[in-house]
Amino acid sequence: MNFYRSKQVKFILILLLVLFSQSSCTSSDSNRKNELIKNLEQKNETLNKEVLSLKDEIKKLNVKIEELSITPTNLMYELKSHLNEDNQNIKKAEEVLGLLNKRFPDSPESKEGEKLLNKYYADLKAREIEEKRLAALGFKALKVNSQVSNENTTFKLINTKVSDSWTFDSHGDSYMYTKAEKGDKYVTARVSVTSKDKDPNLMGVGIYSQQGAKLTLVETMWYKFVRWKDYGTYLGNHTDFNNDFAHTSTIPFTLGASVSSEILKNPIYLVITKEGCHSRGYKRFENPPVYYLPNSCTSLKRELLVKDFSDKSLEVLKVVN
Repeated sequence: MNFYRSKQVKFILILLLVLFSQSSCTSSDSNRKNELIKNLEQKNETLNKEVLSLKDEIKKLNVKIEELSITPTNLMYELKSHLNEDNQNIKKAEEVLGLLNKRFPDSPESKEGEKLLNKYYADLKAREIEEKRLAALGFKALKVNSQVSNENTTFKLINTKVSDSWTFDSHGDSYMYTKAEKGDKYVTARVSVTSKDKDPNLMGVGIYSQQGAKLTLVETMWYKFVRWKDYGTYLGNHTDFNNDFAHTSTIPFTLGASVSSEILKNPIYLVITKEGCHSRGYKRFENPPVYYLPNSCTSLKRELLVKDFSDKSLEVLKVVN
């Protein structure tokens, strides 16, 4: 009996030792885990500080790069871009010139910038004076110019006519024509166009009726070729090099548009824009296959005032009756 009791006591003691050992291991693992978490948190904090330090360094470097980029050449380029007509911002141009004068007061760019801005102010004042002069005199102050040029192309008006028909596309002894509807007349113009380009867009011409202090657009004139070498070139069987700017510099055209006879009782202005807005087209089975199609001539607005002519982008070709 004592033997079994002794065995039982030993078993209990061993069990207690095992339990104590497990408890000790669990506690040790927990401590190691907590220590590991603490180390990771410390490393994360250190990395965050390094990241913030690097961000601050990058910010400082960007400031230095920006400072180094402020050169007279770069400032001059920025100034010119703000004075460009397509993206004009005079306030920004003044700010850039101020910075240029402050940083590089004796540089050639500073002097050139002053000249450019002074020229802008002088041109602005001249336009204002011209607008006031034109406003005081009305449309009578507008000069009539039969020859108008843009960058590479020159348009020359030869004559104009108001009649019942419009004749074009002569070939041999034949020609094409169209008759105006009853109550209407054709306003036509014979012109020559000279260009350095091989495929220029031709200037737009609008017929305007004077209505008091404004001009109202009646029609945009269409381009037609005056003549073809022969019937074969008219049909497009072979090329007429005389009607191709890729081969010849000057081509004769006739322009025309149908206008109500009632409108023709008022003064009619033929207004040309230096904007190239008639493009060359080709359709093989048309007669003739080559033609000029009017696109959107944005500067030929529905209504024009005297001041619209002050920048010389529009000219009066002819005043009819």
